[in-house]
Amino acid sequence: MADSTPFVPLLINNAAKPSSTGATFPILNPRTQQPASTAASASPADIADAIAGAAAAQPAWEAQPPYDRRDVLLRVADLLSTAEWRRTAAAAMQAETDAPAAWATYSAGVAASAVRGAATMAGALRGESSDSQIPGGTVLVLRRAKGVVYSIAPWNAPVQLTIRAIAIPLVCGNTVVLRPSEFSAHAQRVVVQAFLDAGLPSGVLQFLPMSREDTPALTPLIIGHPAVRMINFTGSDRVGALLAAEAAKHLKPCVLELGGKAPAIVLDDAPLPNAARALLSAATLNAGQICMSTERIIATRGVHAALTTALCSLLDAAFSADAPEKPADATEWLGALVGPRGAAGPVARVQRMVRDAVAAGAQVVWPRGGYEVWASAEAVEGGVVGICVVSGIKPGMEMWDRETFGPVVGMAVAEDVQDAIRLANETQYSLSGSVWTRDVYHAIEVVKVLRVGTANINGPTIQSEPMHGNHGIRCAVSSIAVSLRKMPDWTWIPAARVGTADSTSTPLQISAMLC
Repeated sequence: MADSTPFVPLLINNAAKPSSTGATFPILNPRTQQPASTAASASPADIADAIAGAAAAQPAWEAQPPYDRRDVLLRVADLLSTAEWRRTAAAAMQAETDAPAAWATYSAGVAASAVRGAATMAGALRGESSDSQIPGGTVLVLRRAKGVVYSIAPWNAPVQLTIRAIAIPLVCGNTVVLRPSEFSAHAQRVVVQAFLDAGLPSGVLQFLPMSREDTPALTPLIIGHPAVRMINFTGSDRVGALLAAEAAKHLKPCVLELGGKAPAIVLDDAPLPNAARALLSAATLNAGQICMSTERIIATRGVHAALTTALCSLLDAAFSADAPEKPADATEWLGALVGPRGAAGPVARVQRMVRDAVAAGAQVVWPRGGYEVWASAEAVEGGVVGICVVSGIKPGMEMWDRETFGPVVGMAVAEDVQDAIRLANETQYSLSGSVWTRDVYHAIEVVKVLRVGTANINGPTIQSEPMHGNHGIRCAVSSIAVSLRKMPDWTWIPAARVGTADSTSTPLQISAMLC
């Protein structure tokens, strides 16, 4: 029987190619460990060809009127709007990353909107003019593309984050060399193929899968290439730091989004039923493998016990076999954790974080049987970690300090609102957060001092407004969401002074005027 596993080729200058060395690597479903796809693994020669093609294509692409670039993206969006494309993209996500059906369907469903949002930025690509400080002159400030962008997009939202990594750089006139995740190359190729099918010129978008083993040696070749002008990465802070250090050797700018440890502050007057549902879904959607997942619930003392009861009751209703109102899709949010098996893998990481938190004084309040019940259930199905509610986490615990990227709900008690703010800000991450209270005006005062890029009042931490985007400081360095505010990341602004033809100013005269 012929192998039905999809083959993911390199896409260089709009042509599908195998690796020049013939190298490939398998992508395994994290739950079943069965092959989901096989991808070509780029070689140094392939990388050189892709960057050369992108560099050659960039001047003509930038020279096109911005509205022509916009029209290409609008054609992409039309392709992404079709039912066939959405089914294909969702199926690829599920096959490669074990994404729950709800998450895969949602991801494919919002793809077209994300591309259209990027296309609207074409109208903002304009310069400025002002009078020169030297009489008789005018200063023109231009907005130009940076050139070739090296983008690395992750696996946890392979559709949205691939679009985010390529659409805005392209509309700004850059060309892009994209490295997909080694865990989701087929899903990301489905996105890239739509851009090519919409009429993107040859070389404007290059697609280079590479194996996990080859990537460390190949990355410096790409970052160090003279034609590559900037690096765009979404992923872990550990890898982001390595990329930034490599880029620093060549004084190249980076746009990085390095995850989150999103706090949710719940005050005494919070609307508990709504809060409990939103917190639980935002902590466990896609098994907690979202950068804006609710990682820390910080409840004031007056509401902490009631909130804990509400969270555990919701989980009882969803997962207890004898619950009278057990929903048919109780496990719809959960999937296997993506990554290698074994001691260095994500399952072991989440288990270690919970185990160490309990050893340091925290308590597993759901499952009802406590930590031992939760830990003993981990071997039931490969790669899958059950939901766990841990009360009593605090700074200094790995579960507080580091992103879990698993379906773990951490809870802490704050004495009052000021203590809650202090705890929320006691982290190196700063991507998103939320505040729950019936007093919206009080909530606005709270979010003014939260160190997060996006705060949602009476809503989940998984929230992004397209025209604002996500951003932060510290480990959430910046973000590349569809946002007019992010356009400077992908352009530079050279200036030109225009003097009259009979101007007699000399450098010494100009210096004297400045002094």
